[in-house]
Amino acid sequence: MSSSSTPSSIISSSFDDRKFVISKTIKQAVLFIKIRFKLQLAGCSIPRKISRNPPEKRDRYGAHDRLVAAYLSENLVYDEQVFRRRFRMSRRLFLRIVHDIKSRSRYFQQMQDAGGKLGFSALQKCTSEIRQRALGSIPNA
Repeated sequence: MSSSSTPSSIISSSFDDRKFVISKTIKQAVLFIKIRFKLQLAGCSIPRKISRNPPEKRDRYGAHDRLVAAYLSENLVYDEQVFRRRFRMSRRLFLRIVHDIKSRSRYFQQMQDAGGKLGFSALQKCTSEIRQRALGSIPNA
């Protein structure tokens, strides 16, 4: 019988193997966390667990069209006074804010989702944000 097959060497070998596996697992977890953090800093979307509930169907395009038709087109549904009362600013100032925010923040730019559908427009996002701040409300609360 060789010395490598003694019970103490088998125990030592399996302990070293477990130690190696644990060390390798920890290194992989740290690498995964670093990559995930870098993706978040870069503004990339991170895959999430697929839920069993299908996503809510929202009429993003129709909502954008209605917002523009009601407040920002040539044939307005609501005049300047209604706009000023609802948004607490002039239409010109609102459009300037939307343009400035859109040019400085990637979040407020309209992007495609993983399925290739366009997301909410900058007008919709800014309208939502301004209303939340003005009313002090939290979305989905």
